[in-house]
Amino acid sequence: MKCPVCGHESDGKFCENCGSPLTQNNTQENTENTNSFNSFGQNPTPEQPSSDYNTENQNYGQPYQSDKQYGQNYNDGYSQSQNQNGTSYGQQFTNSQNSYGGQQFTNVPNGNKNSSNKTAIIITSVVGGIIVLLAVIITVVACNIVPKVDKNIYKAIDDVSNHISKDFNDETTVPTYDPDSVTSDIDDDADDDTDDDLIDNNSHVTYQESYDYEGWDITGVDYDYYYTYIYNSSKEIKEVTINIPEKINGKDVVEISSFSLYIPNVKVKVVIPKTVKVVDSFAFSFNDNIYEIQIADGVKVLESDAFTSMPNLKSITVPESVKEMEDCGLGIDVNDDYDSVPIKGFKMYCKKGSAAEKYAKENKLSYEIIK
Repeated sequence: MKCPVCGHESDGKFCENCGSPLTQNNTQENTENTNSFNSFGQNPTPEQPSSDYNTENQNYGQPYQSDKQYGQNYNDGYSQSQNQNGTSYGQQFTNSQNSYGGQQFTNVPNGNKNSSNKTAIIITSVVGGIIVLLAVIITVVACNIVPKVDKNIYKAIDDVSNHISKDFNDETTVPTYDPDSVTSDIDDDADDDTDDDLIDNNSHVTYQESYDYEGWDITGVDYDYYYTYIYNSSKEIKEVTINIPEKINGKDVVEISSFSLYIPNVKVKVVIPKTVKVVDSFAFSFNDNIYEIQIADGVKVLESDAFTSMPNLKSITVPESVKEMEDCGLGIDVNDDYDSVPIKGFKMYCKKGSAAEKYAKENKLSYEIIK
């Protein structure tokens, strides 16, 4: 048989000269093998050994069946199946004969996946550009605003600091030390206290100039005198009468602003002269030692709470000259809840139709009309 490659006459299936397979005309196997030769007379696919066993999809005992000749592209089962939408996932392997008669495998990326990748890259680039643009805008705005805000803040801090410093300097300025001035200031203060709080040696009450009226204002009693008089006496003293004078050094006593004396186990009687125009608020209030008060005819005003909570003052005579005594506190005590309550056993003596009678009725006090 003549070799189709070199033309040498040989017997058998292969050329004895060049080794190329000899042409077979009588079987399908010879046709298949002839088509498998490349231009150089080489068989790129080795002959499959014959076997008697079958695989799941193929009987290796049969000749290799192919509907495509070498030299054309074909898919050899490596391509992945498509989904229901017709989209191919993964990679497609194409087996094609190269120019030398061998097989060429080409890895071709899926077209839809490549398109998706391009779209993702574009979107990422756009988002990144927007972020960069926003960062630039924010930076520009911050650079324009922050210096102005800082300037205003610093100005406000400086203003506050200056104001505080000025007040501090004004309030903490240390005066120049002068020993003579210190001594003289103390002496002057002592003299002022003496002038504001004088003592009457006859009645032993303290007094000062009245701020509202022309005359003296009674401010209290001389405690030292009364303590010495009571406790150093040769006999036991249980009662003391304090007569507030009508005049002191030729000037009328016109006001009583404060009057209190606490001496244990001693009853105190107070006589208010006719020259007094007003008894101030709380002048005698909350005084347990006073058991009796005499108000001379001529007193005009008893201010509110002037006699509140004097539980041992059980009776008093109020002259007709008193024209104002609303809420003066006579006969009224204060309980633990700070509510005003009548003092038990208290009785007021007054003229008919006087301010005292009206006061007694309004406060539901016991009273008696005098002539």
